[in-house]
Amino acid sequence: MIKIFLIGLILILIISGCSLFENDKTLGTVTWVNIEGGFYGIITDENKQIEPTNLNDELKVDGKRIRFRYEILNNAVSIYMWGEIAELHDVDAL
Repeated sequence: MIKIFLIGLILILIISGCSLFENDKTLGTVTWVNIEGGFYGIITDENKQIEPTNLNDELKVDGKRIRFRYEILNNAVSIYMWGEIAELHDVDAL
């Protein structure tokens, strides 16, 4: 009986943790960063610098406001060394 309770509790914690992450979206501004030939980065409303790996061409506009989810790619490297390298998900133009 205790094993069933513990397994149920663990599943609830895992599911609730995942759903909280998936529902949180970040607001940010696309910006042209003129380093090493230049690229488009994102500065979040919390002043966090994000170097996206998959920003759509139609969103590559300096000053464009977007809402998005992202996943930090801890093992990725970049020549720019600006912000955190991330893969974007569920991007909406504002």
